[in-house]
Amino acid sequence: MKEVRTKSIKVRFSEEELLQAKANCPRAEFARWLRELSLEPGSVNDVTQPVKNSEIDLQFLRQISGIGNNINQIAKSVNNKYESIDSIDLLQQLNIIERQLQTIIEKC
Repeated sequence: MKEVRTKSIKVRFSEEELLQAKANCPRAEFARWLRELSLEPGSVNDVTQPVKNSEIDLQFLRQISGIGNNINQIAKSVNNKYESIDSIDLLQQLNIIERQLQTIIEKC
């Protein structure tokens, strides 16, 4: 029988903190990772030291976060049964993402 989770908590992050937390997440499922991290014995001591980032790193994380948001919007549109998919628009959006990624790669 699958465990049903009925309780939730709200956690507030600054933009930089959220970007850093997502950058530290080793998987795509951020909420699941946070839950497992908080339930793991001794894990709190492993994450109490703040990680310092340069301004370039934060800018990079913002760009990656924006690209991730674009991809999520595309996926939501594709998965929405009630919205028709415009293939040309989808290809244009993917092309924009590809150019953004190429720009980031060139800066690194």
